[in-house]
Amino acid sequence: MKKLLFNVRGNKKLIEISREGEGFYRAKVNDSEYNVKVTSVDKDIFILEVDGRIFDCFAYENKNGYVVFLNGETIEVESASNLLKAGKLEKTGRVEVKAKMPGRVKKIIAKVGDSLQKDKGVLTLEAMKMENEIKSPKDGILKELNVKEGMTVEVGTILFVVE
Repeated sequence: MKKLLFNVRGNKKLIEISREGEGFYRAKVNDSEYNVKVTSVDKDIFILEVDGRIFDCFAYENKNGYVVFLNGETIEVESASNLLKAGKLEKTGRVEVKAKMPGRVKKIIAKVGDSLQKDKGVLTLEAMKMENEIKSPKDGILKELNVKEGMTVEVGTILFVVE
């Protein structure tokens, strides 16, 4: 699933898109889902069929993502992952925090049910004789804490979940 931020006249919407097959996609906007068929006419020209409605579309890539012209509207599209990395978009919903390196859990700072603020320490991970404070990626509630003090973790281990 790919997350994209669509900007239409200053109105920004986070859209989740998953590929369902060759040229077929499912797009989720808030609580609504749409079936989308994409037919390429030329390099940057497409026909979109969204739940039976037909749209002409022209798109080109720029430094931030894409610019899309759709039925007279100009839409700027950016990858949500790039925006998250740049700190321009707040993570929403359930966020799993995973170990980026192998190590040992030195100290647990927060407990399940705690209200967390973005960048508040949740635990300390010791890796290569250095202590790294692992922080909450967003404001929320600590829903899961999957490690204990002294536990060894590998890369990709889900340390905790914030909602």
